[in-house]
Amino acid sequence: MKDLLSEHSDVDVIRMLVGKSQKLAIMVEGPDDLFLLKNVVDSEIHLVVSSSGKSGVLKTAELAYSQGLSRALFLVDRDYDDFLFKVPMYPSNVIVSTHHDCFVDVLVENMDSLSHVVVTKLSGLARRKGLGAVDVHSDAQSIIDSAISLARCKTVVRIVAARNAIGFDFKRFSFYKFSPNEITSDLIYDELASSYAGSVALPNAPSFLLADVALELDGCSYAPFGDHDFLEALCRILKEHGVSMRPDAFREAVFMALKACDLLKVQWCDDAAQRSAALGVSLFLSHEGQSRYSFAS
Repeated sequence: MKDLLSEHSDVDVIRMLVGKSQKLAIMVEGPDDLFLLKNVVDSEIHLVVSSSGKSGVLKTAELAYSQGLSRALFLVDRDYDDFLFKVPMYPSNVIVSTHHDCFVDVLVENMDSLSHVVVTKLSGLARRKGLGAVDVHSDAQSIIDSAISLARCKTVVRIVAARNAIGFDFKRFSFYKFSPNEITSDLIYDELASSYAGSVALPNAPSFLLADVALELDGCSYAPFGDHDFLEALCRILKEHGVSMRPDAFREAVFMALKACDLLKVQWCDDAAQRSAALGVSLFLSHEGQSRYSFAS
């Protein structure tokens, strides 16, 4: 059945939802994006998940634009677009994350929510060990910083692979296989290269390419690491501190702490809210979110 789904079936769904109504449709890449928005978005907004990820969203956006479906917006992750030799251009109905992805945008603007989850887990462990009221805030910040560092190592390899069309299977690398202290971009690259079976030849001096990209990231104005890499790295570091937690469970814990006002700190969400208001639709359920925008007459 899934084989029958495409950008054509996706745009048909959007046309059916908004064609003769005053409602608005927002298409997102996947279930995680849907979960992020569904508890705060107004009932006048139809949230639609693409049948084929980012590429599907972009193809559907192009079709919607060409067919004059003005009451549809499309939300995608930036990924590593800025690091490609040819930066892609998107239709005007597409909203793109500032950082690698929409969830990382939310994390960066709401680090207190992320820290709160880490502190709660560390405090719970301390209580179970009978340590009483222990101040774990400094530990929480150290854990977050270490996770960012690990995720950044994997980002370097992802960018080198993207630029050189190397089809690494990144799911083959796990942060849990190694001690966090020994993980580097070179180690990750070597692990993936050892099982690589793609048709594109691997570069002769990957260490130089990795080092060059690492320098680029040093000068980057935003956090380029991805949500999946970061959450896996975070849970790996937490395990070193005696806390066992799955990345999906951590994501859900952060989601549960978010409100409309937290999302409005994020550029892509603010953009979506303004575009929705221009079409006479409120993006948010709460009056707190609605009050920031006046509807178009």
